[in-house]
Amino acid sequence: MPSIETKLVRLRNWFVAYYVVASALANVVTLRILDGMGEVFPPGHGGDLGRAGSMALAVVVELGVLALFLWFFHALLRLRNWARVVLLVFGWLGLASAVLSLLGAGCLGAAGRSLPGCDLGGLSALSLATNVLRLGK
Repeated sequence: MPSIETKLVRLRNWFVAYYVVASALANVVTLRILDGMGEVFPPGHGGDLGRAGSMALAVVVELGVLALFLWFFHALLRLRNWARVVLLVFGWLGLASAVLSLLGAGCLGAAGRSLPGCDLGGLSALSLATNVLRLGK
């Protein structure tokens, strides 16, 4: 029977793998939306710089959040009770967010009409898949 520490290390590894995949999918969706908005904002108005800056900021924030959660997992491996409570709260917030996103998925069609050149049919399928993954964690 695996020890508590072994189970927590496995949980941390699964979380890191999930987080990296979910972040990559979110970045793909963001890039596709920003590409679709290229028709709304003509070239020469800082669109390319804004897109690169937005993606760089998103990656920095994602790495910061990952570092924060790794710090929580480190505290959890040291059997700190506060870390367990914090991670449980974040887990329940993630579950609630996934449920609300699934409930709001029907509104994507209305949003798609306001973004010319953006294929929200494909993006909604990708969003649905990521939300189902979030429910499964």
